Amino acid sequence: MARGDLPTRASATGGKHPQTDRTDTDRLRRSYLLAYGGLMVFPPSPVPAPDNQLVPDTTYTADVPFDVKQSSLTHRRRRWFDVRDIGTATGPYANAPGLVAGSVMRIQFDHRPDVIAVAISPETASTGLARVFLGDPGGPFMRLGAGGRAILPAPEAGVISVLNAGTTTVYGTVIAMAGYENVPDFDIVPSSGGAGGFSGTLSSNLLFSPDNTYDIGATLASRPRWIYAGSGIISPALTLTGNTLGFAIGLLMMGSGEPTQMTPPGSYYLRTDTPTVANQRLYVQTTQPPAITWVGII
Repeated sequence: MARGDLPTRASATGGKHPQTDRTDTDRLRRSYLLAYGGLMVFPPSPVPAPDNQLVPDTTYTADVPFDVKQSSLTHRRRRWFDVRDIGTATGPYANAPGLVAGSVMRIQFDHRPDVIAVAISPETASTGLARVFLGDPGGPFMRLGAGGRAILPAPEAGVISVLNAGTTTVYGTVIAMAGYENVPDFDIVPSSGGAGGFSGTLSSNLLFSPDNTYDIGATLASRPRWIYAGSGIISPALTLTGNTLGFAIGLLMMGSGEPTQMTPPGSYYLRTDTPTVANQRLYVQTTQPPAITWVGII
């Protein structure tokens, strides 16, 4: 056998087994090299497979680069949102609208959101006051009254609590969202105005919808004091619950009997009990206060 030839099972056993397999061939090659070639051969250590797992639920294809997370927000997290009504829980995902005074609503979202928005409905009375905690009740909180809102980064645990610290029921909505590129700006508006009402300066028209449905103020309650208009008031009807309509130059009054009120000059008085008597239907004030001089003209 030549020096470079490899022995086979057939030559080593007298030709009884001419076939050999790969494992025997590799073993014989190493033995021959050690015996005749003067070489030292070390069997290779186990090499991990190219798709060896880094963690049990994460695998990587061989020779393809991957990032731990994508740079784009939409690729990093699945988009979702969750809407909850502020109220008393009646089940895992249901509750009765309205959080009664002194009670707490704790919300644990199934997944951690990016942003949480809390809005208190204007139907909440001025005596309803919400305290919003980023987590369980305790520690710092945000006060939100009727019409108030807060748009905040979500806490790490994904838990938010709303406590009604007022004396009447609080109504509102909590919205959690995640994975969206265009998220609302973080903002806190404690309420729609002082003492539970609107306060501020409008820079656009004040419109109501549906048409001819809602009022400003109410009968003998929650009424505005003065209404100032620079050009005019247009209405198909004007109803006075009193007997005086004031102008910049005087008053327009109405009543029974002769007028005796002290008013600015130029004021008019419409008498209702003598509609057929001349000079007793309409009177005008002709002197400055404190003088009182009403003159019948019609």
